[in-house]
Amino acid sequence: MNLYMQHALRLALLVAGLAIFIWALAPVAPVIHSLIWWMLLFLAVLTLATSHFTVWGATRFPKSFNAFFFIGMIVRFFAAIIFITVVVVTGTQAVLLFVGNFFVLYLCFQLFEITSLVTNLRPHLENQGNEAKK
Repeated sequence: MNLYMQHALRLALLVAGLAIFIWALAPVAPVIHSLIWWMLLFLAVLTLATSHFTVWGATRFPKSFNAFFFIGMIVRFFAAIIFITVVVVTGTQAVLLFVGNFFVLYLCFQLFEITSLVTNLRPHLENQGNEAKK
């Protein structure tokens, strides 16, 4: 299985786990905003896009992994700010609850991306670095 598919599968498992957790928590806790499913979908697609960009850059230009990783993080941050701004301007109810839920999901996806990309790409980058020295 190639690196792209492996990462997408792990992301799908994360999204499924978060969806089950939210689904189980929603009827009991009033701390779940009504737009939580849109937030989850947005962050899943955004994570998939930025992760594929980072994997592509790291495999194509192994010495520039950090640059691609940080570009992905910056794109994710500004896309999140734009998403929050659009939702708040359109007049959603309970803005603080929305921002709090979005922040928690954002951190979950950010943690996933950091751990997944670093652990999966490290052996590939080290092997390519060793091949260049020979």
